[in-house]
Amino acid sequence: MGKRGDKHRKKKRQAKAAKRIPYESTSYGPLRIERYGRNMVTTLDQSSPEIEQFREATREMFDGFPERYESDIAQLAEMFAPHDAFEILGYLWLSNSTVNPETYKE
Repeated sequence: MGKRGDKHRKKKRQAKAAKRIPYESTSYGPLRIERYGRNMVTTLDQSSPEIEQFREATREMFDGFPERYESDIAQLAEMFAPHDAFEILGYLWLSNSTVNPETYKE
């Protein structure tokens, strides 16, 4: 494709992106997460006055991860103990796929 076509496609893509309205968004300090359909966009505002607090909270969260890991695994095992493994996997597949669980037939 020629250079002119590339510029035209880029311009159309930018115009389309400018019109997008997020379905959902959330923010935590300088971190902002927006969902556009199936796409997730995250931005981190480096000039925010809260950036150092955010970095420190993130470090603390990752430092405490190994201790929480074992207790979370035990909690999940206890929660799923009464259920069949294939039942759980089937539910996860149906909830994360493009198949409608209400109309799905084997």
